[in-house]
Amino acid sequence: MLELHQYTCVCIPALHSLCELYKLSECLNDPNLAQLVEIATEFALQGEKAKQLLPHEAVNILRRVKELYCFLVPNVWQTGSLFATIARNKSIHQFFCRSGFDVFRCHSIKAQLEHNVAMLDHLYAAYSFVEPFMDVKQDFKCLLTKVAGLDILPGVKKLEDVSSNLNVLSLWFSEAIDQEDVPRSTEVMDQEDVPRSTEVMDQEDVPR
Repeated sequence: MLELHQYTCVCIPALHSLCELYKLSECLNDPNLAQLVEIATEFALQGEKAKQLLPHEAVNILRRVKELYCFLVPNVWQTGSLFATIARNKSIHQFFCRSGFDVFRCHSIKAQLEHNVAMLDHLYAAYSFVEPFMDVKQDFKCLLTKVAGLDILPGVKKLEDVSSNLNVLSLWFSEAIDQEDVPRSTEVMDQEDVPRSTEVMDQEDVPR
């Protein structure tokens, strides 16, 4: 029953909110996600009645939820924590949408982080956790497959560490753009309010 509660009250709502926040249209249009949201909504509406489900009823609902998740959530507690952390730290997503993997090609940033290997490691980890939510063209199963391949437990702490140092990292990256020929691709994310992952940054968009 606790596992079902974690799915319906934490994991599903957080995942759906992330898909809406970052406009992952293919995921939002997926019938599996729609059915998961329907189950979570019904579960929430039942309130205290949901706690009175008979064991076989809870087992059947949980089995259906896992089927809709394509059996790609190895640990629902860790996954729910990850989704909540990414949603809470939107600025990290914005930073990587703006810089993409190019942030790791900047010699000046690598030089700044040479004395702080842990932060560089955390930056790589943060990118790996945010990257699944940067592709607006992927489908729901693809997103879940990426998330299932993450080492979530240590990654959540690393995400928080990067978030607390993001102002400095953004400044370093903006200076690197001025000083280096940082490569850029031209793919534009289908979002107005989130900086582009691989788009050439306009000078006015560069954080100062």
